[in-house]
Amino acid sequence: MLFVVGSVMFFWEGVKTAAIWLFVLGSLGMLIGSLGELLVRVEKHRRDDH
Repeated sequence: MLFVVGSVMFFWEGVKTAAIWLFVLGSLGMLIGSLGELLVRVEKHRRDDH
């Protein structure tokens, strides 16, 4: 959600700094979520092999 809000806020010059931070935080959140999903898949695959 931060990613979307930050992206929309880029339309207004007065809130560009806040938009950048929301965009970056949202992007980091998506990265962390993707890495967590990858770790879960790897662990499930590892457990299925035994």
